[in-house]
Amino acid sequence: MMAYNGWTNYETWLVNLWLDEEDSKAELWDKVDMTQADAVRELATVIEDSVIDRVDEMGIENGMVRDLIGSALSEVNWDEIARSMVE
Repeated sequence: MMAYNGWTNYETWLVNLWLDEEDSKAELWDKVDMTQADAVRELATVIEDSVIDRVDEMGIENGMVRDLIGSALSEVNWDEIARSMVE
Protein backbone atom coordinates (compact mmCIF):
# COMPACT_ATOMS: atom_id res chain seq x y z
CA MET A 1 0.00 0.00 0.00
CA MET A 2 1.39 3.37 -0.99
CA ALA A 3 0.43 6.72 0.55
CA TYR A 4 -0.74 9.53 -1.73
CA ASN A 5 -1.07 13.22 -0.80
CA GLY A 6 -1.48 12.35 2.87
CA TRP A 7 -4.11 9.65 2.25
CA THR A 8 -3.77 5.86 2.40
CA ASN A 9 -3.56 5.56 -1.39
CA TYR A 10 -4.50 7.23 -4.68
CA GLU A 11 -7.96 5.64 -4.78
CA THR A 12 -8.89 6.99 -1.34
CA TRP A 13 -7.56 10.45 -2.21
CA LEU A 14 -9.47 10.47 -5.51
CA VAL A 15 -12.83 9.49 -4.00
CA ASN A 16 -12.40 12.13 -1.29
CA LEU A 17 -11.49 14.71 -3.95
CA TRP A 18 -14.63 13.98 -5.95
CA LEU A 19 -16.79 14.08 -2.82
CA ASP A 20 -15.36 17.55 -2.15
CA GLU A 21 -15.95 18.61 -5.75
CA GLU A 22 -19.55 17.44 -5.75
CA ASP A 23 -20.26 19.06 -2.37
CA SER A 24 -21.95 15.87 -1.24
CA LYS A 25 -20.07 15.37 2.02
CA ALA A 26 -22.59 17.43 3.99
CA GLU A 27 -25.46 15.43 2.52
CA LEU A 28 -23.76 12.16 3.41
CA TRP A 29 -23.00 13.36 6.95
CA ASP A 30 -26.64 14.41 7.41
CA LYS A 31 -27.68 10.77 6.87
CA VAL A 32 -25.81 9.72 10.02
CA ASP A 33 -27.52 10.45 13.33
CA MET A 34 -25.25 9.26 16.17
CA THR A 35 -22.28 10.22 18.29
CA GLN A 36 -18.98 11.03 16.65
CA ALA A 37 -17.33 7.88 18.00
CA ASP A 38 -19.97 5.64 16.40
CA ALA A 39 -20.35 7.68 13.25
CA VAL A 40 -17.15 6.78 11.39
CA ARG A 41 -18.09 3.19 10.54
CA GLU A 42 -21.68 4.09 9.69
CA LEU A 43 -20.63 7.07 7.60
CA ALA A 44 -18.02 4.97 5.79
CA THR A 45 -20.80 2.58 4.77
CA VAL A 46 -23.03 5.45 3.62
CA ILE A 47 -20.19 6.91 1.53
CA GLU A 48 -19.29 3.56 -0.01
CA ASP A 49 -22.93 2.78 -0.84
CA SER A 50 -23.35 6.23 -2.39
CA VAL A 51 -20.30 5.84 -4.62
CA ILE A 52 -21.32 2.33 -5.67
CA ASP A 53 -24.83 3.60 -6.47
CA ARG A 54 -23.26 6.23 -8.75
CA VAL A 55 -21.31 3.54 -10.55
CA ASP A 56 -24.46 1.44 -10.94
CA GLU A 57 -26.31 4.45 -12.37
CA MET A 58 -23.69 4.64 -15.11
CA GLY A 59 -25.09 1.40 -16.53
CA ILE A 60 -21.70 -0.14 -17.18
CA GLU A 61 -22.16 -3.77 -18.18
CA ASN A 62 -20.08 -6.56 -16.69
CA GLY A 63 -16.68 -6.65 -18.31
CA MET A 64 -13.25 -5.14 -18.14
CA VAL A 65 -14.33 -1.56 -17.33
CA ARG A 66 -16.68 -2.72 -14.55
CA ASP A 67 -13.92 -4.94 -13.14
CA LEU A 68 -11.40 -2.08 -13.20
CA ILE A 69 -13.80 0.22 -11.37
CA GLY A 70 -14.55 -2.51 -8.83
CA SER A 71 -10.86 -3.14 -8.31
CA ALA A 72 -10.13 0.55 -7.73
CA LEU A 73 -13.04 0.92 -5.32
CA SER A 74 -11.87 -2.10 -3.33
CA GLU A 75 -8.68 -0.14 -2.57
CA VAL A 76 -10.51 2.87 -1.10
CA ASN A 77 -10.13 3.35 2.65
CA TRP A 78 -13.74 4.36 3.35
CA ASP A 79 -13.09 4.73 7.09
CA GLU A 80 -10.33 7.26 6.42
CA ILE A 81 -12.67 9.43 4.35
CA ALA A 82 -15.38 9.17 7.01
CA ARG A 83 -12.91 10.11 9.78
CA SER A 84 -11.85 13.18 7.80
CA MET A 85 -15.50 14.25 7.64
CA VAL A 86 -16.24 13.56 11.31
CA GLU A 87 -13.14 15.21 12.75
